[in-house]
Amino acid sequence: MRGVKFKDTKYLSNFFVDEIKVEPELVYINLHPNTGAPSEACVKVGDQVKIGSLIGKAKEGVSINVFSSVSGVVKEITEFDGKPYVIIQNDKKNTIKKLSPLKDFSKENLIKRIFDAGLFGLSGSGFPTHIKYKTDKKIDCLILNGCECENYLTCDDVLMKTKATEILIGGKLLASIFGLKTFFVGVLDNKKEAINILREAASKLEGAKAIIVKIKTRYPRGAEKLLIKHITKRVVPLGGLPADVGVIVNNVATAYAFYNAAINNLPLTDRYVCVSGLGVKKRGTTIVKNGTTILDLLEAFGNETYDTAELVEYSNTIRALRDEERATVDKNKKIELEKKIKLAVKKHNEAIKGEVSKIIIGGTMMGVTASSLLIPLGLRDGGVLFLTKNEYNESKPSNCINCKKCIAVCPVRIRPVDIAKSLEMGDFKTCKSLNPIACIACGCCSYVCPAKLNLKDQVVKAKRLK
Repeated sequence: MRGVKFKDTKYLSNFFVDEIKVEPELVYINLHPNTGAPSEACVKVGDQVKIGSLIGKAKEGVSINVFSSVSGVVKEITEFDGKPYVIIQNDKKNTIKKLSPLKDFSKENLIKRIFDAGLFGLSGSGFPTHIKYKTDKKIDCLILNGCECENYLTCDDVLMKTKATEILIGGKLLASIFGLKTFFVGVLDNKKEAINILREAASKLEGAKAIIVKIKTRYPRGAEKLLIKHITKRVVPLGGLPADVGVIVNNVATAYAFYNAAINNLPLTDRYVCVSGLGVKKRGTTIVKNGTTILDLLEAFGNETYDTAELVEYSNTIRALRDEERATVDKNKKIELEKKIKLAVKKHNEAIKGEVSKIIIGGTMMGVTASSLLIPLGLRDGGVLFLTKNEYNESKPSNCINCKKCIAVCPVRIRPVDIAKSLEMGDFKTCKSLNPIACIACGCCSYVCPAKLNLKDQVVKAKRLK
């Protein structure tokens, strides 16, 4: 079986920490968390907002509505890393503004509710959900993805164990958009408790049939096209979409968000997030408001691993330097600022006590490294990992030994090492003929490479060749 199998690390956080209440002083809400166009700020500094107040209005085309995750006052509208943000001071009163109740559950009303509530893919590319459901293709299969095959991550596992009924009702309503009375939920067999709870909930579901499909644990079995092939035996064409073979796939978190939108009239403002890794003393999964910083999350968990005042100082310095670097057009000044940023990041990392080697938002295979604890978490971020040197050891790359392990594990059966070599040699014709477009960026090739070559990034780069 292609792909890779990890040592079990999910036990570290696969439980809900009920006593953890994350209430940040400020939230930094990204108005462009999705694939497509950013939303347009529809509030101004000084405006009072509630949880669920619209702060970013979707533009025409591929765009989504964005809502406040706290009640309070709009403090600033700005940009970070080229993306628009609304900063809100939390009054901690948690007053809520709901959407208007649905008059009926017609196809048109359900799709409009998906749009109105700001739903988008909460685990993959962040594609706006309403666009998926406006397809003119004939859809005869809906799959809810509960695989969560990345190591460490447990947000979906815990969600399925605590909100199974709500997920299935959300799935039933999504299926009804296409007139379907049956839908599937794919779950890896390392989530035995979640599978049992889902099957119990499915036996009581009225008006539709939910089939819980147990899948052998292997990374990346939860990848959309691989999941479709496993459940339906259909193959999504190269460069195609699931809708091309009559299938729509949504994450279980998206189904749960749709339940809240359709039944409870709540827009998307928060999500389940896990805190894991041996670099922190307390771990688990809890509900986190959109725009909460890593530092606020860490402090809510009460970890004593960090001198937070010192880290905040370094994080503020890094952010100020980055803002200055983005604003300047002077090349020499940019180079000077880049050096200062690197030094500040180094001091920031040295200030972290203990054995933390890396902080990752997401999973170890497809997540991103956090350079600052002041980075805000978005609605696509299901986990923050604090990894020790024993858990994450970055070795320097060496020369390829032609072992072909990357080819053996590739789940889409391409040749990562040959793509990387042809790209490096500038032989773009050969490179494109090796089908890098089929790559799903899972990182299996880099994971097994004994030379520690970053093959994934090379293949992803080759995908962009025209």
